[in-house]
Amino acid sequence: MELKVWVDGVQRIVCGVTEFTTCQEVVIALAQAIGRTGRYTLIEKWRETERHLAPHENPVVSLNKWGQYASDVQLILQRTGPSVSERPTSDGLASVPERGLYRQSLPRLGGGGAASVPGSPARELGRLLQLQRDKLRALESRLLGCEDEIRDWEDAGGEAADVSEPTAEARGIFVS
Repeated sequence: MELKVWVDGVQRIVCGVTEFTTCQEVVIALAQAIGRTGRYTLIEKWRETERHLAPHENPVVSLNKWGQYASDVQLILQRTGPSVSERPTSDGLASVPERGLYRQSLPRLGGGGAASVPGSPARELGRLLQLQRDKLRALESRLLGCEDEIRDWEDAGGEAADVSEPTAEARGIFVS
């Protein structure tokens, strides 16, 4: 399956995407295709509503939930910051990689198999507030995880192993 993603105002096609492909895999494939490093996220945009997709989410499944409105939804790759190796440090210590504790899901607006289509402005505002609360909780959890990891590194003497992420091509995902 092909997934259309907007990157810097240009529509790119990600091929080899299935309902099991994660946003993280799509982001890695796109970042490799454009030859840039950094931290990226996929944004699902419908009219004036935007939602950041979590790394573990499946963009095909998310789009399918929109039903007849799926063709109106845009997926946008957005750079959210520098990569771990690009981050400046004030104390000379290496930055600690994030653990991917970000978990957020779109609250269901309909019941059962109903399409998840936004409704009234009041409902949209309530949904956005809930998304912000979820994001804050995720950031707090992420911060606690990083603090725990820093303590673990300090206790272990700060030695780290070099672990690299498998390439998107190894997973059968590529950008045309």
